Amino acid sequence: MGYRAKAHGFICLKAPVDSYSALEQLLGSTPGFDFGLADDYQTVDISFCDNYKEESWYSFYASISDKTEKAKIEFEGEDGCLWKHEFLKETSQWLEFSGRVVYEEFQPICGLEQAQGR
Repeated sequence: MGYRAKAHGFICLKAPVDSYSALEQLLGSTPGFDFGLADDYQTVDISFCDNYKEESWYSFYASISDKTEKAKIEFEGEDGCLWKHEFLKETSQWLEFSGRVVYEEFQPICGLEQAQGR
């Protein structure tokens, strides 16, 4: 079955594409990917929800790195694991950052009751 994950993020291309079909040709057809093209024809919004295959993502990144100005894609795995991939323009490399959210203590929010009473 595989490890399911969902992702969202953006890729800012070095040059605008002239149509959505040109974008599809540039990015390819990868199962589970949804792409949206912003009004500037240069920013691509990405969403994904499917089985996560690291080699597929790395292959995708290799195919678009020379056309990418900046990018960030954030992931959440089926087990709650969080990570993101970011493109570094200076080195033309994709980096992976991983982490988790840890809530250490409870703090009352001052003034919340007053704001709700208005």
